Amino acid sequence: MSASVITNAKWEDNRAAVEAKDTKWIKENVDVSKGIIPNVHFVVTLDNDGMCSHRREILRNLRKKSLSASYFRS
Repeated sequence: MSASVITNAKWEDNRAAVEAKDTKWIKENVDVSKGIIPNVHFVVTLDNDGMCSHRREILRNLRKKSLSASYFRS
């Protein structure tokens, strides 16, 4: 539970980082969730227009694991 509290404690900071396109803050504070929360294998952050900045990385990881990537195709 403490991992969830740690990651959920930064919602306003996260909103501001997305608004400012502060990818450094997002990588340092959000992307680390996959190393903190059990069974979380990847983290996706969408901008205010719904664009995924991690799309290529997700597709590459899905292909490595032989999982279907159809959900992420345009």
